[in-house]
Amino acid sequence: IWIMGGYSNTSSLYKNDIWSSNDGINWTEESSAAGWSGRERAGNLVFNNKIWIVGGYTGSYVNDIWYSSDGRTFIEETSSSSWQPCMIFALHDFSNNMWILGGKIGASNWLNNVWKTDIPLPSANIKANLSDNPTITYNTAANLTWTSTNTDSCVASDAWDGVKSASSSSGESTGDLTTTKTYTITCTGAGGSASDSVVVKTSEATALPTVNIKASGSDGPVILSSGSSASISWDSTGATSCAASGDWSGGKAVSGAESLVNLTQSKKYTIVCTGAGGTATDSVEITISSGEINGIAEGSLIRATGDIDVYIVKYKNGKRFKRLILSPSVFNSYQHLSWGNIKEYDNATVNLFTTSELVRAAGDSKVYKLYPAGDTGQKRWVTTSEAFVRMDFDWDAVYEINNTDRDSYLTGAIIE
Repeated sequence: IWIMGGYSNTSSLYKNDIWSSNDGINWTEESSAAGWSGRERAGNLVFNNKIWIVGGYTGSYVNDIWYSSDGRTFIEETSSSSWQPCMIFALHDFSNNMWILGGKIGASNWLNNVWKTDIPLPSANIKANLSDNPTITYNTAANLTWTSTNTDSCVASDAWDGVKSASSSSGESTGDLTTTKTYTITCTGAGGSASDSVVVKTSEATALPTVNIKASGSDGPVILSSGSSASISWDSTGATSCAASGDWSGGKAVSGAESLVNLTQSKKYTIVCTGAGGTATDSVEITISSGEINGIAEGSLIRATGDIDVYIVKYKNGKRFKRLILSPSVFNSYQHLSWGNIKEYDNATVNLFTTSELVRAAGDSKVYKLYPAGDTGQKRWVTTSEAFVRMDFDWDAVYEINNTDRDSYLTGAIIE
């Protein structure tokens, strides 16, 4: 139930307040001063889902027309209608029109005319890329534009939202789309509401390309010692071309491999591959490291605290090795070694180095597996690379020694 305006005998004022109640007992003031001027004996009607206040007496007779969608905020449809200003008339809804019958002017001048208000119906039209049924390229955007007539405002729904203007020729982007979307706009005016929708379809998705680059068969980072060699390999799918960047450059095949030699600095290798579905990028890093631990440099002489065994250290491709020097006589056969350079470390530090028992003498291609035993031991020649691999030996672990060192071991059965 709604009460709008009236005349206060107490204050001798024409009112423009608005009250509502859902039970006729408890009332809520919706507005203390609506947009229309205070009046009495106006016409009130619910029409096209809106509340209307029409004409009445404000101290003079008026024929303005106002409407509201919420009972609080009113919009003036016209300040002066075509019918004669009056009050106390009949106001009806019939055949999609408002009808005004009779009315009163002055103390005794009653009217018997009949008027109908032809309120135009609203319309709305929305397009995407100026089309009612567009199909756009996968992962691209469309531009939404819309127009309406006999409306005050519009509201978006479905794949977009928010209050919109009554029209927009510049439009609004959908953002990049990968699936079909529906965009609806509902525009409202005095004559009601009108809606329109546009369905934006996307073309079939083209698969994004992929690319995978490795350094020496690893996704990295690969840690190598200075002067080491490595290989770069890459494979891609859905690509028509590739290009290198970072610490290499130039156009590349969609798959391939390249060798890297004498690496002395850390590098990052990036490859960018392009196809119909877009671009893919992958990188791999090679880190050049001395590998030194606790200041133990290449060629250092170490032993565990309280132990007599002396080892010589080497670093290779990020790995750490130590090799036992079999006896004092072998130690002295190396002119560059000095007993005073031996340093002691705790067992944990010494054990960070893998013990190597693979050697070959300088100028000799034969690789031996050593089996130390006190100040002597046995050496066994690994006759083929197949045997070396089968025994799960590591080429990086092979030390180059002198003949005295090699011959201090007794010859055992070959490994083949």
